[in-house]
Amino acid sequence: MGRKILYLTICMCYVFFGCSKNEDIEIDTTKKQEVKNPYFTVLQNEDKVFHGSVFFDSFGDITVPKCNFEVECLKIANLKKGTLYQIKIHNDTKYVIPEKRLTMGYFYVQQDKIVRIWENENEPWNISEECINKLKKYDSVPKYSVVVCQNANVEDCLNEGEEGWHYYLESTGDECTSHLWYQYPQHSGYWESFKWKKNKGLISYRSGFRDGVNYIRLKRKLK
Repeated sequence: MGRKILYLTICMCYVFFGCSKNEDIEIDTTKKQEVKNPYFTVLQNEDKVFHGSVFFDSFGDITVPKCNFEVECLKIANLKKGTLYQIKIHNDTKYVIPEKRLTMGYFYVQQDKIVRIWENENEPWNISEECINKLKKYDSVPKYSVVVCQNANVEDCLNEGEEGWHYYLESTGDECTSHLWYQYPQHSGYWESFKWKKNKGLISYRSGFRDGVNYIRLKRKLK
């Protein structure tokens, strides 16, 4: 009898104290209520179709092709203040586009803003599993991340032509457009722009290098 009591005591201690170290336990965020943002919609059916032009050095000396692409919003996780999505481009054309450029990036959609999650300065399109886990556990947003949609303008903090990352945001209340680019002394580096419309979602996306090098320019036809 005494041994049984001792055994039960040890088991109870394990249940209540043995699992108290939770630094390696992933926090389950899947049951959190999704936050709604009027500028972000999960594109469906014909709304997924974007039309535009693409050009990469690998295309060679050809006329810039104009094509249709399907754009998909993939839910990655529910977070503390909203939902994390990845926006991807499906390429069914005959033109070979680098795989990393077929994602527009990851977006933390909150009630009052959309944050473009950017982990690595030299890799704007993808984020690591570690970054996603930090977002889930601590709501930790990487330092290169920027707000790409909200109801307030943001002015560029750098002077025109100044070297470094330039960023500004224009909001009219009905539409919101973000602009981001790296400025070198003689030319621009990587650039990207997102345009969102209230109750419609993403309606335009552009990204590339310098003046028309390795670029994607897509626009959605609104009904």
